[in-house]
Amino acid sequence: MEFPPAGWEIFPSVDFDTAAPRVAGDTVMEVMAQVRPNGRCVDNWRIALGGSKILDTDFRLKDICKSSAVNPYKLKFQAWPRDIKLRRNMASTPWYDGIAHLERREFTVYKEGEQEASKTEDLLEVLAGIEDLGKKAFSFRLAVGVGPDKSMNLELQGLPASEAVLTSKPAFMG
Repeated sequence: MEFPPAGWEIFPSVDFDTAAPRVAGDTVMEVMAQVRPNGRCVDNWRIALGGSKILDTDFRLKDICKSSAVNPYKLKFQAWPRDIKLRRNMASTPWYDGIAHLERREFTVYKEGEQEASKTEDLLEVLAGIEDLGKKAFSFRLAVGVGPDKSMNLELQGLPASEAVLTSKPAFMG
């Protein structure tokens, strides 16, 4: 078999960590690999995200937080696909600490039944009133998965633990 196969685009390895997807669209992703001249893959691959549409994400806090005090709250945030950095040789971002993101005002906070955004301080006060860190902690990350239609999808994943707890456990490092 001849290398490279038809349709493959070869780029300099110096651009590997920063190369953006070459296809256009609202949201796109490409798998990139470091390949030797003989066609053998080197150790590294990455998934690059791009596109011309801002991604909107929202989730109910009760889905990833153990305290019932947060049940009425929903969090929203936006991101450009190009700003989402999936880790090399992995299909996910690192874990992000939810409370730290709240404190930096990186979420828009909504309360159930209200159309207008709530004050972030209101939710921070609710969380401050919860003494057990295990009940109020939550973390999230973005990961690439394969959907039912066998296409790659970007999904939000969350767990009821702090980023420090998750990164201290080998099972959650990847």
